[in-house]
Amino acid sequence: MEAIIQGANQSAQALAALERIIQRQNEETVAIGDEAESLSRMSTRISESTAEQANGAREVGKSVESASRLTQDAAGSAEQISAATQELSDLARRVQEMLDQFRLRDAGPGAGASAHAAERTGIPAVEEVRPAPRRLVTRAD
Repeated sequence: MEAIIQGANQSAQALAALERIIQRQNEETVAIGDEAESLSRMSTRISESTAEQANGAREVGKSVESASRLTQDAAGSAEQISAATQELSDLARRVQEMLDQFRLRDAGPGAGASAHAAERTGIPAVEEVRPAPRRLVTRAD
């Protein structure tokens, strides 16, 4: 009988050990499941972040293209302004050359316009009327 009791005790101990092993297995399985779920959430966040970064990179690319176009437009405008400035400079030089061809009779103040008109039309210029110098009258006079 003792052997039966001893066998029953050993069986109970083995059963308890098996229950502890099963309990640990269950706990570890749950922990593995939790870790797998955590990894899945992390993977989803990484995927979402990657998509956001890709959108951001596309936006940056569009901005760079826009800045490049604006730079090219500005360069074109600068070339146009430079060409217009050169053309105006050439016109000013030609006008000055034409004006330099005219000779004025009297280079004094006010003579330019009437002398210039006289040269152009062939009509003599009206002489500038200047007041006679004033004389101081003293008692001796």
